[in-house]
Amino acid sequence: MNARDELRDIILDFDVSHITEAEVIAEAILAAGYRKPRTITTAEELEALPEGSVVRDFMDDVAEKRGGVWCGYETEPMNNRRLAKYLPGTVLHEPEATK
Repeated sequence: MNARDELRDIILDFDVSHITEAEVIAEAILAAGYRKPRTITTAEELEALPEGSVVRDFMDDVAEKRGGVWCGYETEPMNNRRLAKYLPGTVLHEPEATK
């Protein structure tokens, strides 16, 4: 199921009268910039995130990848394996690839 279909189903739960209306609303929401937050569960997924990415772990602590190291705002820098023990996490920000 893609993001549009998932949004359509959520909208239909609110008694929109026709599936076409729900699809139009879902497209408008996506066009406005909504994206479902990405969940990561492994150290490999952490490693694949680009510099400047920001992740919130299951303890609600936030870390940013700087210089290849995850830097929390209340703790010391940590490597992917150390941060991975606090997964699953939510990617709050992932910089777009430079062109």
